[in-house]
Amino acid sequence: MFYSTNPIIKLILFIIDSENIVRSINFYPMQVGRNMQEIVRIVEALKTTDEAQVLTPANWNEGDDVMVPYFPYTKQQLADNPELENEFYNIGNRMWFKKISK
Repeated sequence: MFYSTNPIIKLILFIIDSENIVRSINFYPMQVGRNMQEIVRIVEALKTTDEAQVLTPANWNEGDDVMVPYFPYTKQQLADNPELENEFYNIGNRMWFKKISK
């Protein structure tokens, strides 16, 4: 909390993209260090989601499978290209993932 009677310095990390859009804001107490691997993970996740129009789940790391925000193929597309079935898998009815080759 920011109070004038109790001035506490906070470390604030902004991640700003090439279009000058703030993509992430992280607040850290002065007593707590920042995890550089997590910062790199956030930047890589933002780049991946922008480039591939996908979602990254919690604890995602570069090279891990990504989520797709849509049903990945129609029955006709699957009939035309059976390999599509090997590129995607689902957990439950609505959570679809795309395999990323490592």
